[in-house]
Amino acid sequence: MARCKAQGVSGRWFFKDHVSIMAEINITLSDIEFNKIRDRIYKIAGISLGEAKRTLVVSRLSKLLKLLGLYSFNEYVDFLDHKASAKEQQEFVNALTTNLTRFYRENHHFEHLVK
Repeated sequence: MARCKAQGVSGRWFFKDHVSIMAEINITLSDIEFNKIRDRIYKIAGISLGEAKRTLVVSRLSKLLKLLGLYSFNEYVDFLDHKASAKEQQEFVNALTTNLTRFYRENHHFEHLVK
C-alpha cells in the first residue's frame, strides 16, 4: 500500500497510508468556503468553477487537508492565506486542475468509430 509523509499543522512529520487518511474524517464544504476556494483558483489560475464542481473540490482538496492535518476547508483557506509556501500554493492549483490533455487519451472511442 502506498504511504506518504505528511506534516501536520504543528510541524510534526508523520507517515500514513492513503486509505487511512481518507477514512479519518469526513470534511464538508460550506457555501462560504466554496466561494473562497473558487475566488482563489480564479485569481491564481483564471479558472472559473461552477456550482457543479463542488464535489470535485471536496474530493481533490480533502486529500490535501488530511495530509496537512487540517479539519475544515476554512482552516485550509487560512493556511493558504498565511502559512503556505509557494510549493503548497502550487499543490492547491494542481489538485484542482487536470493536467492530461492528450487528444487520444481515450483511444477506445476512436477504435469504435473505425468499426
